[in-house]
Amino acid sequence: MALKGILQNTGVLIRIVYAYSVMGAKVYILSRNRGRKLIEEIYQQMDPSLGLLPYERIKKIRLYVALCLIAFQLKSLLRGSKLNPTEKRRAVYLGAISALVDDIADDLKLNSKQIRERIAALQSEDPIELHVASILYQKLVNTMESSEQVDALLEQVSIAQDASLKQESKQKLSEEELKKITFEKGGYTVQLTASFLDIKSSQEENEAFMAFGYNVQLIDDMFDLWEDRQSNRQTLYTNSADMCVNAEHFRKNIHQVCTKIMQIKSNPKNLRHFLLFIVSFISRGMVCTDQLLALQEKTGLPFKIDHFPRKDLICDMEKPRNILRSIHYSIKLYNDYSRITPGQ
Repeated sequence: MALKGILQNTGVLIRIVYAYSVMGAKVYILSRNRGRKLIEEIYQQMDPSLGLLPYERIKKIRLYVALCLIAFQLKSLLRGSKLNPTEKRRAVYLGAISALVDDIADDLKLNSKQIRERIAALQSEDPIELHVASILYQKLVNTMESSEQVDALLEQVSIAQDASLKQESKQKLSEEELKKITFEKGGYTVQLTASFLDIKSSQEENEAFMAFGYNVQLIDDMFDLWEDRQSNRQTLYTNSADMCVNAEHFRKNIHQVCTKIMQIKSNPKNLRHFLLFIVSFISRGMVCTDQLLALQEKTGLPFKIDHFPRKDLICDMEKPRNILRSIHYSIKLYNDYSRITPGQ
């Protein structure tokens, strides 16, 4: 059925496959090239006696750099122009420092104020991560009119880190508490990242980015269900007794995201191009949701994670069947929401 629906929408299919290919290629190429050049640039400014960053840190920095560049490029679709050189540099530094500060906050248990204080009063015996963060902080500030936005970013990373710590509490969190944490980790972070472009976001854009950020975090949590359960980390998915409730909540969020995107006052062609890339990402969450619902149908209520082996809870998006379903959902979402009159 999914294949038949795909073949009946050849025009949209070509654009969806293009979106998939572009995103995949950019993550690989940008993470390899931009990330490598950044690391080399940083090492040239550092005392060699400090050593090198662990490889896992470098991998994370490369990935965040690629994702931040893609996020900037997606936002630039709305204005119909390419990123300027300053914005590209800003995206690289923003992605790198976001990855590093997240690890520093986690490993050293520091909030954003403490991180800034440690960076400002750097000691030779401080971990290499703080020395690299200091260099990145100054490079990012140099691309801005002031340090206020950068400090706001560090504050948001701290908020997200505090939220993560709450999720590891032994006391069971309520559904409303988990929704608030999910929004703090996803919604505000995506909205703040988008604000780093030279052209400021409109109110409609901010609302769309915050809704999409929440959606991104929901998808991250459903794909990490097994890992979060093993780490005793609470999310809307690990604590759920009924995946039908989660599926409905996710469906409503998708509607909110796509509707708010189409309410943005922008060139209709640019807006639909932007929507195409967004639904190509959201569709992955729909495939994972189907898998969780199928598991629940087998065992009935309540949904119990511990009843399932790891392979059942991991949604493998490299399987051809899942790729086809993702494309099918991308086409369906695009057809449903691209019909909305833009800017209304």
